[in-house]
Amino acid sequence: MKFTSKLLSLLVALVMAMSLCVPAFAATEEASDESVARATASADTKEEGEEEEERTVDEIITSYNNHNGRVLCAARAGYPRLYPEDSLTGLRYCVDNGVDIISVTVQETKDKGLVLLEDASLGRMLVDRATGESAKGKVSSYTLEEIQNNFYLRDGHGGKNRKATKESVPGLHDALELTRNSVMLYITNGFQYADTINDVAKGLNACDVVILGGATSADDIKVFVDHTGTPICHITSNFVDGTTEGAPRNFIKETLDAGADAVNLASGNDYSAIFKSSTMKRFEDAGRAMVSATTFATSGEHVDRIEGWQELIEDGYSIIETDYPKELATYIKDIESYRTELTSLITQAQTLNTEKYSKETGKVLEKSLATAEEASSRGALSLRAADEARYDLQESIDALEVGAEVDQVHMPIWQIILIVLIVLLALAGLVVVALRLFNRKKKDLRKQRKVRKKYKAMSEKNLAEAETEIDESTPTISQDTASFNIYENFTGEKLERSEPAPSAPKDLKRAQEAMDDALDQAERNAAKAAEPVTAESINDDFQKMLKDLEDARNKD
Repeated sequence: MKFTSKLLSLLVALVMAMSLCVPAFAATEEASDESVARATASADTKEEGEEEEERTVDEIITSYNNHNGRVLCAARAGYPRLYPEDSLTGLRYCVDNGVDIISVTVQETKDKGLVLLEDASLGRMLVDRATGESAKGKVSSYTLEEIQNNFYLRDGHGGKNRKATKESVPGLHDALELTRNSVMLYITNGFQYADTINDVAKGLNACDVVILGGATSADDIKVFVDHTGTPICHITSNFVDGTTEGAPRNFIKETLDAGADAVNLASGNDYSAIFKSSTMKRFEDAGRAMVSATTFATSGEHVDRIEGWQELIEDGYSIIETDYPKELATYIKDIESYRTELTSLITQAQTLNTEKYSKETGKVLEKSLATAEEASSRGALSLRAADEARYDLQESIDALEVGAEVDQVHMPIWQIILIVLIVLLALAGLVVVALRLFNRKKKDLRKQRKVRKKYKAMSEKNLAEAETEIDESTPTISQDTASFNIYENFTGEKLERSEPAPSAPKDLKRAQEAMDDALDQAERNAAKAAEPVTAESINDDFQKMLKDLEDARNKD
């Protein structure tokens, strides 16, 4: 029994121990799997980094081959402000700081090798390792091995006051090994050694990253292209204003047709033909325009900073050589960043239906959109032009959006009620004014009818009294007397009378007829609505009646 109990206890302990160990094993396995995953991810990242490095130069080559490609930055002689010119350390600095092209100069050694040196002589840039003194002689007097083993490079641009470094003169092969997967190499005098350079580049599979500069005629370019075949390095011709024969426009067309990819133009005058739009048109769909901003003698007095780069780009130049490669490379990145934002904004504007908005804002949008599309498609695009196009287009879109919001806002109910009340009050006011005018007119008409009625009644009464007076008195009453009676009874005014002369009975008949005519005329005059009956008008009528009676008596 005791044995059984001990056995059970042992089994329980064993089970518990195993249950604790299983998670530990599982954790170890998961950790191992995670380590493998991290290692794999690290390897993938490394491979992606290598591919990205390769894609860097591929993008530069693609852009260079595109005649309307983006602006390219060319660093002159590496970066002499920190490192010896044309040195491997200077080239590496350019690679690390986003430069597209590095311009170098080569010299041929005694054994037909090529080294990176600006001068054919050694004194300015090289120091003898053994003596520490300035090197003497020419590059062509030494072999490639001798130059690399016996001399050091001076710092910066060299000269007697510059100290020696521990760097050797790089050969062309060394430079291409360093740069061929990252940047293009522009050899300023490369066409002079075109066959040798093309062979070196072909051996490194680097012909697509090498640019042979210094071609001076279309005939020389044709000869080289015809006998070299493929693969072949890129070619750039050089035009110096005042030195190269012919007009720049003709030189550009001839050398590009012969096989050059770009033309390096130089002038010390800002009014030179190389800065005219008519000259730049020669590059459309044909090649690239290159200029060096490192000296006024080549840039037409354009400064080697943003202001000068901007002006050169707006003139049409898309490859700029500079002594400030890091700054120019950053400036170009800013341009492309603005171009990306501008392209996105263009897409947004293209989806808008301008018919929903006013014609004025729609036209402004269409105009700014056309300008933005042209700017975005332009390879030689300055930051200023990109910013202006983006700003104008954004403002046009914002104006449309503000207009749409105003149209969509509903008027508050209290504003609607207030407007209705104002309209009703205005209508009520108009009705009151109309009624007052109507009542006033009605009152005037009633008054005129009353005056006419009163006048007629008085006239009939006076006539009846006149007839009665004539019948009862002697027939010696005159027409004047009857008229005077009527007038005095009607107006209450006493008139001076003279003794009437005896009249015949026929005068009475005429007087009655004249009276009837006068009454009719008075009634007609009183009937005129526009001329109200007054005491003056009655007086005028009676004066006319008296005159008619007088005229009738004179006729008899």
